[in-house]
Amino acid sequence: MITGEFVRQRLMEAGDRGVVIADLHTERKEHWEELELRPVRGVYQSFARFFYWLFQLGFIEKTGETEPSSGKGDDYKLQSDRTYYRITPVGIGADIDKWSNPRRTLYPRKEEEKRVNYHKKKGGKIGRPREADRVAEVEKRPRGRPP
Repeated sequence: MITGEFVRQRLMEAGDRGVVIADLHTERKEHWEELELRPVRGVYQSFARFFYWLFQLGFIEKTGETEPSSGKGDDYKLQSDRTYYRITPVGIGADIDKWSNPRRTLYPRKEEEKRVNYHKKKGGKIGRPREADRVAEVEKRPRGRPP
């Protein structure tokens, strides 16, 4: 199951209460281990960025419910609270392709354009300049004193 499909399914199951990004990230890693698939190498930062793109597309929204977050040890509080997110009607109606790759949905690029720009010549000749090329450059320069 792709990440986008997994996130969409969990948000649908959560309903109006929503889910916290960190909990969903942990659950996703455990889910992949249960299925004995290759381990998910994505770090939390990448998963949070994925959620931000979904937020920009309007597929998810904040519920307004937060809870204080805490780290390891006594009296250790993290800087940001745990925020709950839920799926929106736009997200429910969106195709699974848009959920699977929200970055491409936000910033579409034509494959042809990408291919043309990739193979476009950068200009100039490859290798060190030859004597004839240097002479030609000198002859092209304007004569006289610069203004």
